[in-house]
Amino acid sequence: MRNQAEIITVVPIPGEVPIQERPQAPAVKRNIAKPKKKKMMFPADLTQALELLVPLEHLPELMAKGGEHLVFTFEEEKPGTGEKRHPNIVYKVNFAQTADALKEFIADAGHQPEEDRLRQAEQRLKQEVGTRRRNVQQLRSYFGKDAVPAEQTMVRRLPISFEAVRALKKPIVAPKKNLPPEFPMLVTVQRKMPEFDAKISLSGYYLEMNFRLDEDRDENKEYFRRQKQFYALCYLVFVEQRLPKDAEEWTGADLDRLIAQMYPELQGLMQKDDPALLDELADLVERMRRYSEETGNVLDLAAPGNVLLTEKDERWRPMMPDAILPNECTFDEARLYANYFKRLPPDKHLDYRTVIVLMNALNTVRVINALMLIALQRDPDKPAPDLKTIPFLHFEEFDNLDLDRWIKELAYHNVF
Repeated sequence: MRNQAEIITVVPIPGEVPIQERPQAPAVKRNIAKPKKKKMMFPADLTQALELLVPLEHLPELMAKGGEHLVFTFEEEKPGTGEKRHPNIVYKVNFAQTADALKEFIADAGHQPEEDRLRQAEQRLKQEVGTRRRNVQQLRSYFGKDAVPAEQTMVRRLPISFEAVRALKKPIVAPKKNLPPEFPMLVTVQRKMPEFDAKISLSGYYLEMNFRLDEDRDENKEYFRRQKQFYALCYLVFVEQRLPKDAEEWTGADLDRLIAQMYPELQGLMQKDDPALLDELADLVERMRRYSEETGNVLDLAAPGNVLLTEKDERWRPMMPDAILPNECTFDEARLYANYFKRLPPDKHLDYRTVIVLMNALNTVRVINALMLIALQRDPDKPAPDLKTIPFLHFEEFDNLDLDRWIKELAYHNVF
């Protein structure tokens, strides 16, 4: 087992004091008894907006909110039976891609009748449905049908309001009169995951989030300097697949500390001294790498719970309830954007969508390669391996990116 005290010690940059730590993620513990489910708390403006849209007696329970979906369950009982209506189903409303269609709808106001614009939005979203279904089938072909819950995606007109859009923090400026009472939305009906003895999320949130402060403020300058150094070190190791020049004496424990500082969410996984778990992790990460290289699709490994290792009856297996990013986010596109960024004139900026695609691609590369090291590196006391011998996910287009300028692009677009 890797030593907890060693793991959470930050890797020092030569000549500097250790970088400020990000909050430590709690280790995942085996559930001895089933705990009572905690009531999820959501922003008051969101819950109030939903209650105004749908009568309370018909309003499903909001189970979760991610970066793209609102997830609902219907917990009401069948009259006179005591049985739940839909106990094994969750309903996901994709507000992210719906927002894109809504922007076009608002932009065309005054040029076409409202019903024509609604039908155009439906057609646009139906194209996304076809792509989503193909992506799900592709995911199942790489990871197995048991790892990807059965689902059906469709387009349905649902109630909408300016208050709900605003509560979802979507960048849409629209007077109330421009919004119809109902709007086409992507809705996915998905089989709910079964109960497990234990589960571990294989996620790492965007390291770029560390640059959400204002760099120009004097009190933030030292913080930014250290975070830039740390970001460059993580980029070198987990994107460019190289160790620093002064890393001759690095051991596996140094790489452990770097992973734990980069993605505190993975510390619980790093504490597991279970050969069966690590073998399953190694197999899963290899399939992640092949899937990424062969399909060009970018797995969504930022949010917790999108990709899991689950244990039932002392057997570990993967579950991927929400691993698909929006259709336009691919490694092929990200590689083109990386090359474009390298040639971009100094007085020009990337557009917002380009920044989001690149950021997601880079994060997925880092997470997959960190998981690869966790799975394959079983002895932290041995010298650090030659990273070129590790089957990392690597795209040469991402090498030698101007990181200072990249960080400025994140701030320019106020990504966080």
